[in-house]
Amino acid sequence: MDWNKTKNTFIITFLILNLFLGFQLYQKKERSQLDPITEASIEELLADDHITYGDLPTPPSKESYVGVTNYNFTNTKLDGLKDQKIMLLDATHLQGTFNKSIPISGSNATFRFNQFLKDYIYKGSSYIRWNVDKDLKQIICYQKIGDATIYNNEGGKLIVHLNDKNEMTGYEQTLLDVKDKIEVDKDILQPIKVLENLYLNKEIEPDSNITTVKLGYYNFSPVIANSDEAQMQILIPAWHIVVNKKDQYFMNAFEGDIVKGKTN
Repeated sequence: MDWNKTKNTFIITFLILNLFLGFQLYQKKERSQLDPITEASIEELLADDHITYGDLPTPPSKESYVGVTNYNFTNTKLDGLKDQKIMLLDATHLQGTFNKSIPISGSNATFRFNQFLKDYIYKGSSYIRWNVDKDLKQIICYQKIGDATIYNNEGGKLIVHLNDKNEMTGYEQTLLDVKDKIEVDKDILQPIKVLENLYLNKEIEPDSNITTVKLGYYNFSPVIANSDEAQMQILIPAWHIVVNKKDQYFMNAFEGDIVKGKTN
């Protein structure tokens, strides 16, 4: 037997085996790192396109569907609302006219407006200021559930009218009555995944700045009649995203579908 030849054969065999095992170990390591790499990739893509964003919120792990109906003001005592005349446009639409216009300009304007809501508006602390329409001279507010805004919902809306001095002169109001919360076994889409969905759908252009990522509610269902013949809506958690302080998107926080794209 040629021991030198046999020895060389063993050496080559073990070398090949070591290379094979080393390659398998490398593949295993790569697979173990695949998820972190995938998670980081959207951040890298955004950075490569010079798309910036601030600190992203931490959403709750679970959320609920919410059933709401239009609030009926007919039997509500409204005489406690000070310095204004109240009129019902219909059962679910309230109109108020202030006896004297109310200024809101100056320092601490946000605090003063929030105080105005508490003092002059029925369940005023249930609303949050959405935007100011300078052309129509209106402040638009939407109702909220806790800290979550009910986006773009005519049933939970407050329109405050302004005069030429930017003083508040009156308002129209609708209100949603929360009837039920339905717990669902679905995870809330994480904010970075929200940005990924928009990016992959080519909704975010290079050199953009994402200025708002906030969780609220949106009406994704047709209005239905409940047993009391009231019009019921089903609200679902939704992400509100603003790009460059102007382009707005609303996304189903469970499924990731863009339900309302690019509005100013």
